[in-house]
Amino acid sequence: MKLHAIRSDDMSENYRGLPLPPNDFDNTNRQAAKSWVLPFHETEFAITLQPGAYLVDLVETVQVPPNCMTSLFPRSSLWRSAAGIRAGVVDAGYEGAIGALMEVNNPNGIVMLSSHKFVFEEMGEMVEGYSGIYQSSTSGIRRDGTAKA
Repeated sequence: MKLHAIRSDDMSENYRGLPLPPNDFDNTNRQAAKSWVLPFHETEFAITLQPGAYLVDLVETVQVPPNCMTSLFPRSSLWRSAAGIRAGVVDAGYEGAIGALMEVNNPNGIVMLSSHKFVFEEMGEMVEGYSGIYQSSTSGIRRDGTAKA
């Protein structure tokens, strides 16, 4: 996992002056927040995070089968540390990197370890699957997929 620090006002700066379309389902106007990598300790595989927002880039890539969808949820121990994860649903058929937004609300900060787990839930039937712009992304926080927009 890689952690990226972000400024909370970056997203509004990215959109300032852009006309807002009725919808942005193709992500034409979407821009990633400005960020920088926060390295984990080389031998302890941990990092101390101060209060704020962090983009979590899960280093592993996934290949979600066409009969599954994935949701990212934090373990309850993260909530007890006064931190949380916000992430969306990963579509059936998606291949690539996954990312999420982590918010640390503990005024003393938290110590984050670099381990994490995935659980897949099987759907009742096969679907066409994802084929959007994020397909085959190499980073969970950037729009660098190889699929068509």
